[in-house]
Amino acid sequence: MGLELQPSKTRICHTLHEYQGEKAGFDFLGFHIRHYPCTRTKALRGNGKSIGMTLTIKPSKEKVKEHLHTLKRVVRTHKSSPQIALIERLNPKIRGWCKYYSTVVSSDTFRKCKDALWQMLKAWAMHRHPNKNLHWVRKRYWHWNKTRTIFSTRKNNGYELLWHTDIPIRRLVKVQGNRSPYDGDWVYWSQRSGKSPLVSTRVATLLRRQQGRCTYCGKFFIPNDLMEVDHIIPQSKGGKDSLDHLQLLHRHCHGLKTAEDGSLGCTHDKGCSREKPYAGKPSCTVWFRRWRKP
Repeated sequence: MGLELQPSKTRICHTLHEYQGEKAGFDFLGFHIRHYPCTRTKALRGNGKSIGMTLTIKPSKEKVKEHLHTLKRVVRTHKSSPQIALIERLNPKIRGWCKYYSTVVSSDTFRKCKDALWQMLKAWAMHRHPNKNLHWVRKRYWHWNKTRTIFSTRKNNGYELLWHTDIPIRRLVKVQGNRSPYDGDWVYWSQRSGKSPLVSTRVATLLRRQQGRCTYCGKFFIPNDLMEVDHIIPQSKGGKDSLDHLQLLHRHCHGLKTAEDGSLGCTHDKGCSREKPYAGKPSCTVWFRRWRKP
């Protein structure tokens, strides 16, 4: 087909030691991939034996430097802007960059980026108030938020700066060897990726959030189980219909939970619907509905 490798972007190297003057490891798609020597307990294993090294993937130095330059450019261009405008511009950049590297060894990198950003914000705040001391500036732009001091606005609740270390590190879990997207096990794939063509998005999201367990009995779901979405606080008692107030239960667990919370036979919108025995024939039943007053 006439395809060739570009020599300027191609090199042969060793992932553990230097090779012909080339540094160990290589960069690929913003990641630095390299082996490091380690103890026997932490080393990789081949054919049941320890090979004396471990593989480490972390953000490349060039991408870290480029990210810090981007943050620095944003801070400099907002010297005279209000604090809320600066936070709104920084949060998407920090969140997107950290999400991309949240599956590899990035804890130390995130911590260094956080420290560098703190120095940028400190210089930004001191530049706005050259006649004030550091204590006054910190009290104006940094506020206590339950467990820590964070760069946030005193007014307009909800505008807080997202630090790099706020993004959790989540390792990529390998797909089990006998699994396939076409095997019909929608419980496994919903729990893994949060979506499946065989089930609704709401059920798949709840499965992933609950890690495949029923919150009532604590047992794992299997594809043949009958499941139902339940309101944690019944709607008849003021519960909301949002995703944060829902849970996925087995059908029999849902019945037990409904009997316990006192919402059995009641609806949240048009009063209560109950079954009442008919006076003439005790074996028969009739339905009545109590309507709300206008």
